[in-house]
Amino acid sequence: MLAGRSLSRRNIPTGDRLGIITNSGGIAIFTTDNLLFNEIEPTPLSKQLISDLRQVLPHKLIQNPIDIGGTNNTETFATVVRTCLESQEFDALIILAAAHQNLNPHQLIKQVQKDLESNYCAVTYTWINAKPKDRRVAAPLARKGVYVYFSVPAALNAYLYSRRYRHKLNQLTALTPRFQRDYKIQHFNAKEFIAPYLTNETSDLPLESALKFLHAYGFISSAPDAAPPERQLLLKLGSATDIEFGPYLYLGLNGVAAEIEPSLSIMLPPLNPFLAQVMISRSPIAQALTKRGTRLNEDLAISLLQLASIITDNPEIESMELYLSENSEETFDLAAGPVRIRKSLIAAPRHLVIAPYPTEYEFHDRLKDGREIMIRPIRPEDETLHYKLFKSLSRQSNYFRFFSFRRHLTHEQAARFTQIDYDREMAIIALLQEEKQERSIGVNRLTYQARSDQHEFAIVVADEFQGTGVGSILMQRLLEIARDRQVKQIIGIVLAENLKMINFCRAFGFKVKSQEGNSITFSLDL
Repeated sequence: MLAGRSLSRRNIPTGDRLGIITNSGGIAIFTTDNLLFNEIEPTPLSKQLISDLRQVLPHKLIQNPIDIGGTNNTETFATVVRTCLESQEFDALIILAAAHQNLNPHQLIKQVQKDLESNYCAVTYTWINAKPKDRRVAAPLARKGVYVYFSVPAALNAYLYSRRYRHKLNQLTALTPRFQRDYKIQHFNAKEFIAPYLTNETSDLPLESALKFLHAYGFISSAPDAAPPERQLLLKLGSATDIEFGPYLYLGLNGVAAEIEPSLSIMLPPLNPFLAQVMISRSPIAQALTKRGTRLNEDLAISLLQLASIITDNPEIESMELYLSENSEETFDLAAGPVRIRKSLIAAPRHLVIAPYPTEYEFHDRLKDGREIMIRPIRPEDETLHYKLFKSLSRQSNYFRFFSFRRHLTHEQAARFTQIDYDREMAIIALLQEEKQERSIGVNRLTYQARSDQHEFAIVVADEFQGTGVGSILMQRLLEIARDRQVKQIIGIVLAENLKMINFCRAFGFKVKSQEGNSITFSLDL
């Protein structure tokens, strides 16, 4: 019950930096011992935070746990918490407040909650020495999503549950890296290079056509470096076809080193930057690459992405192999190996086990003022752009989108918004070029609700771009995608006070399906 209550509050820390604030030295020692038993150490305080806290607690030893002393009052306790929040040095705070004549935990909680509106942190409140009447006072706070614990073990367990939950969730949602080097992965029909050589039997693509084919996807064949570095890395990467899993990618050592370490790193296409890095980390060259610069690592990751693009687009390729050799410029020289092809009755991308990024849903449109925008399916690497869009929303837009004011978007939440299964849901993002940088100005999402067997849309547009036409473009494109996927009906839930959204739905032909409390459900038959 305690685990469910802790997680239901959505009070999940975004990291492991933990601070403890209490007005009891004995409780501080007990808490530290319990955390150390669970192999968790309170985060050391920075010199700046120690200096700031010394202004509030001039006669105390400042360390973590922060002991404010039993004689200090509610305002002092709240000021210490506020100082810690403003320092942004903690992902979670455990507040252990022992009630006495100078300290009112209920008033303390109210003050801290106000400070949390501008400084996000996961806070676990503990009201020690609470009497029955105190518990009745704290009960309404739980209905507002602020749960108060009445013993140190209960508070510590609540924190440990939430911490453990975040660690497990992180294994499912990964932060996609952004490379320092600019690159673009092409997806297009390059059949002209292989069509003349396709037969019902497996055959080799001639070298000249193979090089043109590789060049179309960004690979550049090069002569070996005349002065290669010492202990030069020689690699091979390629693809083959498994009878059960279809095409797969592999990466390993080449040359004499391959005889010593013949193991390969295997991955199913398609790839994104994160999966490419995972594939490298699992390969026998991972340790050697860590001693090189990031440029070489990125060069290899981009080569894997280019190879995955080829395999995603071309079911006619049964196998292919490429050879990379490290050069003195911290990049790789490329040599093409055999490319084996055969006619295929399966159209791309149905030859893959995993649904790839749907390039067919990329569009170019213009806002009312003539500025060009790109509409495309959201990608895992859009997490940073999505987070910036969230941060730009006004309090009202935030409330209308999430049906409550959400102060902070955690990595786990952002990952769930950007790492989607294109077979089961769709999210399209509107991108605008501003000062040579991409900016997300809106997102429209179509999610399948299995329990009700319905598809629900949810749209959000940056405040300064509301009225520019981007919302209408996002809705029009999402409806086109829904029809292409043979979706029969779309619903949308709107707050009754969101008059703009109500008029927006009606303009696209949505009808009121039901109304419950403060929300209206609209539906549109396609």
